[in-house]
Amino acid sequence: MKKNEIKKKDRPLLNKTESIKRYFKQIDKNRCYSNFGTLYYQAKNKVKQFLKLKDNKEVILTSSGHSSLLACLMHIKSITKKKYFLVPTFSFYSDVTAIIQAGFDPVFIDINPELMYSDESSILKSLKTVEKKKIAGCVIISPFGKPVPINILNNIVEKFKFHLIYDAANAFLNLDKKINNANFFTVCSFHPLKTFASNESGLIICKKKYYQDLKAMINFGINDNQSKRKIVNFGFNGKFSEYDAGIFLANFKKIKLIQKKYKIINKTISNLLNKDHNQLLNKEDFKNSFISNYFVLVLKGLLKTKILKNKFSVKRIQVYYPWSPQLMHQIKIFKKIKKSSLKNSIYLMKRMICLKLSYYIKKNQLLKIINIINSQVK
Repeated sequence: MKKNEIKKKDRPLLNKTESIKRYFKQIDKNRCYSNFGTLYYQAKNKVKQFLKLKDNKEVILTSSGHSSLLACLMHIKSITKKKYFLVPTFSFYSDVTAIIQAGFDPVFIDINPELMYSDESSILKSLKTVEKKKIAGCVIISPFGKPVPINILNNIVEKFKFHLIYDAANAFLNLDKKINNANFFTVCSFHPLKTFASNESGLIICKKKYYQDLKAMINFGINDNQSKRKIVNFGFNGKFSEYDAGIFLANFKKIKLIQKKYKIINKTISNLLNKDHNQLLNKEDFKNSFISNYFVLVLKGLLKTKILKNKFSVKRIQVYYPWSPQLMHQIKIFKKIKKSSLKNSIYLMKRMICLKLSYYIKKNQLLKIINIINSQVK
């Protein structure tokens, strides 16, 4: 197999144009193309029903996961004079960039290496770097779709008394009804590379009291619920257009099918992968079923990691960097940013192997991956 064939095989797969046309015809009929039209509210209601959100929670659909992050951060900036916002170095460029764009100073924090996300201990370490009273909040990031329990996030908010944004970018299909008890902002992405894909769009889940301000934030700060358009805050153009909504609604029709196929994949992995490998640090991930389109392995030994990567290469299975080849604090433009001890993130990054695991993966390809792991990691 040629290299370009591998790339084509692993490209995103969305609904065909034919299934989207009916929504675009409705746009033509309504002559409403942006600014919260009919299809926007259809998509929003689909999300609320799917997540079983109660009246105390609201959904705002946006142009991207980054727009969702930026809107939440700009809202927080408008109500606080505190300077710093904590963010894991084990993350994506968007998280750090959005913090800077909103006017905060980011501070890189570590992760729990077994969980792959930041927890209370990670935040406590950061207090040696910056004063607690100067911290406005923290971004906690779901690693590759792995959900962060709602109670853990709520406990962080209660303990540290600051704002929290849960970047659940790729974890939309793993959100459950406990999100109704969330005491924080949740953002997701529907980028074509996510488990539930659409056009490059995103969402915010928030308490109802923040809804109007966040909705205005992605519309240049305009509150359009009043008879005259009124600027209520700084904002930007992060709107979810009617065309975004049309693509979203077409893809939403197969969301149950996507969930079903991922459950089959999870069951196959659970049944066949030797989860007692001594070398496998994240073996608990394979005992707990959650939807992810990445097969992530974290090994204890650097040599074993290198051997397994080479084995995948020989078998023409592509190994990915799902976020970046480097941790965020190692990137040149971010090197001057304050940071706490980051030894766990550095340790994990050197030992992590990441493979693409789309819901349309062929069974023989999945079995090939599992057999390689079982034969090499003992």
